[in-house]
Amino acid sequence: MLEKKKFNVNDWGGYAKCYDALNLLRPYQQLQQTVIASLKLLPGQIILDAATGTGNLGWWIQKGGGLNGARIIGVDFSEEMLALAGEKCEGMAVDFKKCDLNQSLPFADVYFHQIVSVNTLYALSDPEKILSEFHRVLKPGGRIILINPKKGYENGLILKAHCRDGGPDELWLDAHASEVKERELVFKAVNDYETAAKFLSIASFNREIAANRQFYFFEEQSLLDMFYKKDFFWVKSSRAYAGQAIAITARKGG
Repeated sequence: MLEKKKFNVNDWGGYAKCYDALNLLRPYQQLQQTVIASLKLLPGQIILDAATGTGNLGWWIQKGGGLNGARIIGVDFSEEMLALAGEKCEGMAVDFKKCDLNQSLPFADVYFHQIVSVNTLYALSDPEKILSEFHRVLKPGGRIILINPKKGYENGLILKAHCRDGGPDELWLDAHASEVKERELVFKAVNDYETAAKFLSIASFNREIAANRQFYFFEEQSLLDMFYKKDFFWVKSSRAYAGQAIAITARKGG
């Protein structure tokens, strides 16, 4: 019998225990590859991984050929996430630091060449404040790559894309309507109990995320407008993560 796990929306340490199961999802793999393809890895560059989680950015870059002389500084609030990140990225040019992105960043002005922030903005108390901080610590001409779940995102469609199911969406919609629905979709997407248990843990956490009215899921234009408001330039948007997230790339002027 699969163990049922309960998560609180602030229990990022609990999420850390199952988080890396996401690496098995085809849409998540494609998301990481999209981010890495957008990075310009050059020797001597310093890249901020804002809310690094378990260090997947550095890990996926290493799998794809390495950092090419660049260095990543990954920050996260969760000590449990950071501990796993340190283990996963041991020996790589990746440093980790505990940091609450709801506060001012502990870095000097114009310090980073590039910033990556994947599925983080939605959970912060003041999205505009962190964009201001990202602008402050980014060098003139520096790039930011930010991914955020779109308003009305559907986790079931991510599982559908993982299965390469070309049929109608209806079966996969409203994945968190009940625990029974979650189990049905997870076992349709995953064929072994160990992996299914991790995915059901993730589903339990995502159910609370989807229901939390304090989280920020933006319309695409609203997110674009926020970047322009914070004096970013060359702002471009696209869809990522099986179409359930908005990908923004932008530059700081100068």
